Amino acid sequence: PVHDESGRIHRIVGIARDMTAQQRTESLLTTQLELEAQFRRLAESMLGVICRYDRQCRLVYANSGLVATLRKPLQDLLGSTPVEHEPDGRYARYQALLASVIETGMERHIEVMVSDGGSGVRHHHIRIIAERGLQGEIVGAMALGLDITERKEAEQRLYASERAFRTLAENAPDA
Repeated sequence: PVHDESGRIHRIVGIARDMTAQQRTESLLTTQLELEAQFRRLAESMLGVICRYDRQCRLVYANSGLVATLRKPLQDLLGSTPVEHEPDGRYARYQALLASVIETGMERHIEVMVSDGGSGVRHHHIRIIAERGLQGEIVGAMALGLDITERKEAEQRLYASERAFRTLAENAPDA
């Protein structure tokens, strides 16, 4: 209220501020946080490995499947490239495919062998796809891995069985 000299309310002045843009921004941020939380819940509940890489092939996210597969703490892996966290060169081809997907946007597939922490290895089929931003630009890559060790072992047993049968058939004295 604005008072005159006698103290009576002479007029009322109101000041308004348009909060629409701020509320829209807050709503978008809340939606984005909800989507991120949904993605993380989905990724953590998936069988297999889910990894996200930035444009320099540095790991920016991985689900618990990667930790279980590599048997390394996630904080030791985040921010590094596959070659940096395994400098013996075993992941050089994998990193080259990541870089290729980031450069071209073309999906790639690779099978890798990973030490199981003991004396054996696990086989993984990995699908690498480009991750795109809101404008369609490539912002990184996602790698989706599935443990195919049982299938590989079955293939090896089948091959060995076939080889044994062929050897027997080819060396049998009878026609």
